[in-house]
Amino acid sequence: MSNKKKRKPTSRETVEANRDRLLAWEREGKSYFWMATQIGLNDRNAPMVSKWFIAQGIRRKEAK
Repeated sequence: MSNKKKRKPTSRETVEANRDRLLAWEREGKSYFWMATQIGLNDRNAPMVSKWFIAQGIRRKEAK
């Protein structure tokens, strides 16, 4: 019998698990902060959503 606690998913795992929702919200123009709060990330981990989009090759800001 194991006494191990079930670990909480990492921010990256949470973002990957909500991939379809994030992509739909991105098309609607929702903010990254709003997306992060909707999938359960706290305000300190909100930039993870932006980093995930950049890793997917999706950029919001136009290149200068």
